[in-house]
Amino acid sequence: MSVALVMITRYSIADLFARVLSADIIKLVILVSDFNTSKTRKAVRQFTEAHSKELIVERSRLPLGWSRPIHATAKQTAVDICL
Repeated sequence: MSVALVMITRYSIADLFARVLSADIIKLVILVSDFNTSKTRKAVRQFTEAHSKELIVERSRLPLGWSRPIHATAKQTAVDICL
């Protein structure tokens, strides 16, 4: 059995990822990241490449009329990807 892990971050917490992602059962990581300069995105990408894990990086999918992402849009994006 493999597990997909969805991570939604508000701030860069790259140091946490190595501990969470090192579990052998996790094969796919879905990261919802809305910032172009995200240290988290870079750290997760490096880690997944080094440990042969699949990575999907997405930005929040905004409802019509919304101009910027919020935590709720990131959560919904993650749910949509998993469905």
